[in-house]
Amino acid sequence: MKPVSHPSNAGTLQTPARLADDAEKELSEARKLAEDEGARAVKYLSRARKAESVVDAAKRLERRGFFAPSTCADAETAADMASMCSALAQADSPQCTEPGPVTQTWVHGIPMMQQSVLLAAIRGPDGLAKYGGGAKMLLRWYRRCILLSAMDKRVLANPIEPNGGSFTGPSLDGPDDVDHWSERMQVHVNDYLRQVDALPHHYQLHFLHAVEILGYKHPDAEIRFFWNRLYERLVHDFHLWPETEEQLDSRLGDTRSGWLKRADPATTA
Repeated sequence: MKPVSHPSNAGTLQTPARLADDAEKELSEARKLAEDEGARAVKYLSRARKAESVVDAAKRLERRGFFAPSTCADAETAADMASMCSALAQADSPQCTEPGPVTQTWVHGIPMMQQSVLLAAIRGPDGLAKYGGGAKMLLRWYRRCILLSAMDKRVLANPIEPNGGSFTGPSLDGPDDVDHWSERMQVHVNDYLRQVDALPHHYQLHFLHAVEILGYKHPDAEIRFFWNRLYERLVHDFHLWPETEEQLDSRLGDTRSGWLKRADPATTA
């Protein structure tokens, strides 16, 4: 089989058929492994995304006429080009599109115990009005910091953007004309702390521990600062001292020994 002959792209790609075959095989294998290996899904979804990048690159070349019949050196190469175009069309079909994790990529890089704490705090408190009191608006912003917006298929990186439905909707109206969003959000923080005695204790502890993780682990410095500041206020409201990041990693570092150091004997079974 002869390689593709093209005056401006010669020598820059493998043969189209091999490129298509390799990309599709990698994509198919990665997706199957991601389905079959639940605990190892992140690794294989990463491989799937790399394969999808190869397909996307080939699509861009196709749009620029790289696979047009006029670029083919012979009939065999023309057949390879047709195979590539068929593979690209198949990659665009709906059955090839599968949802990935709803959690943001950075969440996958922290210990599983810490990931579990983040997930446990996603649901709002029972027994309170849905709106008002600060909890709903803080939770909306909290969800935006660890989840993708299902409706938008992406991260909503501030509490202002008017997307995300109700579950991951905005917590603030309008842009930051005067004060930064982190300062404008303090109205919700204050409302939350004023109603904290009415919140279920179980919920409050879930939220406090999750906020601690965001305050230490979120990759964005502004977002990290907001949640760390809230964590300190929540802890001080209990008349306690904040846990350090090192203490957090020891307690929730995916080891039983580390967890037992801070666990009460009544609840270790």
